[in-house]
Amino acid sequence: MECFSFDKEKIGCKAFNLQVLVKKGFRVPKFIVVAAAIQEKELISRISKLKGRLILRSSASGEDSAENSFAGIYESKVIDKKDNAYSALKELLIKSYSDRVIHYMKMKGIKKKPGMAIIVQEYIQGEVSGVLFTQVNQHGKIGALINANYGGAESVVQGCQCQSYFTRGNSKIDCLSKKQIRALVKIGKKIEKLFGKPQDIEWTINGNKVYILQSRPITAAFNKNLKVWDNSNIAESYSSIVLPLTCSFAKDIYKRVYIDVARTSGISEKKVKENKEVFENLLGFFYGRFYYNMLNWYKMLLLFPGYKRNKHNLEQMIAIRTKADIEEQPRISALFCVKYYIHTLIRYFFFEGTLENFKSHVRDYYSKTSKLHLGEKTLGELLSLYDDFRKELLSRWSVTVDNDFLAMTFFGMLNKSSGNMPQLMADIRNVISAQQVETLYNLSQIFKKTPLLKLAQKGKYKQCYEQIKEYSELQKGIGDYLSKYGGRFANELKLESEDLDSNPAYIVKLLCLYAKAKKRIQNAEKQTHQGYILSRAKHYLRHREELRLLRSQAFSYIRKIFQEIGIKLQKQGLLGNWKDIFYLEVGEIRIFIEGGGSVNLKAIINKRKKDYLKNKKIELPNTFVTEGDKLKPSPIPRDMPKGALNGIGCSSGIVKGKVKILESFALPKTKSYEIVVTKHTDPGWTPLFGLCKGIIVEHGGLLSHAAIISRELNLPCVIGARNATKLLKDGQTVTINGFLGEIKIEK
Repeated sequence: MECFSFDKEKIGCKAFNLQVLVKKGFRVPKFIVVAAAIQEKELISRISKLKGRLILRSSASGEDSAENSFAGIYESKVIDKKDNAYSALKELLIKSYSDRVIHYMKMKGIKKKPGMAIIVQEYIQGEVSGVLFTQVNQHGKIGALINANYGGAESVVQGCQCQSYFTRGNSKIDCLSKKQIRALVKIGKKIEKLFGKPQDIEWTINGNKVYILQSRPITAAFNKNLKVWDNSNIAESYSSIVLPLTCSFAKDIYKRVYIDVARTSGISEKKVKENKEVFENLLGFFYGRFYYNMLNWYKMLLLFPGYKRNKHNLEQMIAIRTKADIEEQPRISALFCVKYYIHTLIRYFFFEGTLENFKSHVRDYYSKTSKLHLGEKTLGELLSLYDDFRKELLSRWSVTVDNDFLAMTFFGMLNKSSGNMPQLMADIRNVISAQQVETLYNLSQIFKKTPLLKLAQKGKYKQCYEQIKEYSELQKGIGDYLSKYGGRFANELKLESEDLDSNPAYIVKLLCLYAKAKKRIQNAEKQTHQGYILSRAKHYLRHREELRLLRSQAFSYIRKIFQEIGIKLQKQGLLGNWKDIFYLEVGEIRIFIEGGGSVNLKAIINKRKKDYLKNKKIELPNTFVTEGDKLKPSPIPRDMPKGALNGIGCSSGIVKGKVKILESFALPKTKSYEIVVTKHTDPGWTPLFGLCKGIIVEHGGLLSHAAIISRELNLPCVIGARNATKLLKDGQTVTINGFLGEIKIEK
């Protein structure tokens, strides 16, 4: 290490802290500290002792201090050649006068611009990197919150999804061994003791060595925020194991969409920025499974008037199993409440037009992108198409949340005034997913009139599909079906799922099965009197299903983009198989493409594949709580006693039949199922609904996809039947009561 001064005011807190760490024997990558006014020749001379790639980072006089962190305000720069160092230094100095810096200084009341020095440091390409927050809990024991990710430290800084755990050294993190965790916790204790305050420590691991890249005091009061995790509703969309590409994409969607919801609702930009951590962590990811971070959802709701009402409606809509609340609820000014409700009322009156414009824009966008030849695009161009999607569609997707909010509000009003929700909601008509079932049935009637049916019955689906072109009416019908519903299949929101393009014979198997099925959908809507609240609730739920279909098409397009990226990387020998792309996160792929491909992707992927094989064997609870102190959760409900089996009746009717347990989506081989029992469904399960007599689902609520579609198809359905897949066995005869939610096992 070399510096021109040991004066904190001259070299800045960041450099000063690094020097203290080096002096006390901590492993820090070799660095020098230079003045902002250094001349080029002197800089080149001084960095000659440094090896390999370099990273240049700011070290302002007030940065990383106990009063102000300046975290994320100043920038850093990685360079490959030393002769680029001077231009990189000048670039950092220019950016030290950016609007972001000025805004931070105003927000913190800093009137004098901090003095600036620059750290020039050897860049360590870590195998695993992250951030370690030390803290003292209520029992006086030092613990640590570890955010970790594969790859270099920039993968954490640039926003790739990280694994996050509170630990005292005895936990397991996918990308860290227990030995590495213990080493990090031990280092954290020592550094906290050295500086006398809880620390925010950036680290990276290369080989068996842990390098400390920086350490700064935690400026805000840091608590082990209690987190309540619940997968009740999200398991409908993301069942079982979810791979990293899907996870990172979904987290980005939730963040961007709900930030846009806040902005369009009149929430100030200041409030949005203050709650950045909340928006970025609405979802959690444990051993390959998605969970809602419920307390962050509640914190987000606190930004809007009517917290208790909105919280109650949200809990009903997503049917959460464990409830919690936030002890300290800040008051919202009366002036903002008035502005908010006026703004909301105006938006409500114009909402139908806004929604139709959104749907039209989305369809036009899909029509345009369907004509693209992705195979002709370069890696950079494919990444640009992804960015264009985020700009053109995700920037408007908050309309779908507005529709959900209206459905949630009217449903909540209806539920408050009536206790017979299944019957009230039983005759929703013209739901697009139910129309999918009707379309399949009508197509099957055309299909069964052709010789292709006999060919399909012999299991020759691929051969049958190739001959469809000989029957113009059938070919057109299938083409129209795929154009509208092509993105809809089981696990459609998992980017790693096989789509209809890669498995076209799937449609043939469906038609073969529907040729023997009975028509499910009713032709005429019941002419019953409907009050305003009931009609509005049904109206927005109908829209909700249509918007879900558009969402499936969005995921289908993104799937094709990343499939093509995977294919190109495989051709370049950078992936063993193009499907391995799904084991990488979006941020990692971006860094790799934009950074010129310096990361060993195969090593990362092979490690993750091993981890995911282990994850499949792990069974997680539907809800669990991580430690905290200021937030008070309600008790987590325990599993029902063995033998007890009931749920929520969501679709009227009583049916008796044999049970078929489905751990995942599967079509019957020869005949229709009788009563399907599963943990969760998603919209891609829709074709199966037309092939069974009843449905039992462990997860879900009255507004879940299974509930809505089963009602329109007159299919008795019980949801929220906990442990049904464990307590029932294939072939058992049961009677389900869709009125009362009762499930009776027949002897």
